[in-house]
Amino acid sequence: MQRRPRVWATRAQLAMSEVSRSRSCGKAIGRHRHLSKHAEVISEEMVKGSSPCPDGPLTIRSRQGSRRTRSSSAHVRFRPPPRCDAGIQVTQRLPRSGQKYWPAIEASIRPATARSYGVAWRIRVKPSLGRHRLEDITSPMIESAMVAWSGGASAKNDALAMLSRLLDGARRSRFIDYNPAREVKRPSMRESISPVSRALTFDQIRIMLELVPDGVYRRYLAALVYTGMRAGEATALRVGDVDFSRGVIRVSRSLSPGMRGELIEQSPKSHKSRDVPLIDALRPYAEAAARGKRASDLLFDGADGGRLTSHNVRRAVDWDELRVAIGKPDLRIHDLRHTFATILFDAGATAPDVQATLGHSSLQVTERYSRAREGVALRAGAALNEAIRADGLKPSGDSGMAHEDAPARR
Repeated sequence: MQRRPRVWATRAQLAMSEVSRSRSCGKAIGRHRHLSKHAEVISEEMVKGSSPCPDGPLTIRSRQGSRRTRSSSAHVRFRPPPRCDAGIQVTQRLPRSGQKYWPAIEASIRPATARSYGVAWRIRVKPSLGRHRLEDITSPMIESAMVAWSGGASAKNDALAMLSRLLDGARRSRFIDYNPAREVKRPSMRESISPVSRALTFDQIRIMLELVPDGVYRRYLAALVYTGMRAGEATALRVGDVDFSRGVIRVSRSLSPGMRGELIEQSPKSHKSRDVPLIDALRPYAEAAARGKRASDLLFDGADGGRLTSHNVRRAVDWDELRVAIGKPDLRIHDLRHTFATILFDAGATAPDVQATLGHSSLQVTERYSRAREGVALRAGAALNEAIRADGLKPSGDSGMAHEDAPARR
């Protein structure tokens, strides 16, 4: 019985031989597909004898009966690779990457961040870079696109972060060798207006609370300005989070809108629980909010029992009219947090204590609220004057400083 011939061709050898016959990448890909569809048997046909020595030519028989002879040096059944084995680079454009990698990105970030990334993709990244192939996108191209992007530093950072995550996915899939977005400098997040200047004074706090009718909305605003909690953290507070005997409030959760606007309960922004003080000015509001409720109930709920958000609070208290009445026409809900941080520093609290109370990730963020640098010129001048007086120097007309013992010039 005649022995069935063995297969000796390698994928790389057959693929490279096809590519070498064509200078066009598209033509080479077409040949690959043809071989993948029609090649059935690769058998050896020795020029002399039937020895299994792989020195002779190989024959490819297709369904149509055509014969193609190739040389080979290893026995592996031919399976044309989907890409790259023949030196053919498969390209991908940015929108395709977005569809492919977005599910993994969305699963790794907070819902509010996913919403921001979605907006950044639709109105910034895709219109400016979506027509380019991944391998053509460079750092200077991204920087030029950022100049034209709408929005402030925060919006542009969201767009850059979203783009960087997509390119990271393409890099891991070997479509590109590196991520050019990582070489782009992030826009500065420093506000043009100091957060200290956005803070309310004690008189403005009093006027604001007096203008809001007594009830849940006044209690909610009082909690924001007297604890420095973020709006979502105050919304998620339960009655059991308030320790009236110790005078502290435990902040361990936050409510933020999801992709479809629904409120999702999650950890605070810093992913760490913290304690904030229950000061005397806030205690009456907290006690009124907790009265008749169970420990698991929301401390601050809406007039109809629903959950409060910064949006429905602004609408309920006529926020535009309120901030004009207190002399802050550009006041934001988040500025109540700035107010608390500034009050803490003015009261003499240390930067680490303020950082822990506000839940900041770094001292650099916290120190923006300190007024310590506002009087630096006056303090430096006073110290220098004191040193000069101690040395016996005094002003001497146009000649500048002169020592008391120095003889007068004639």
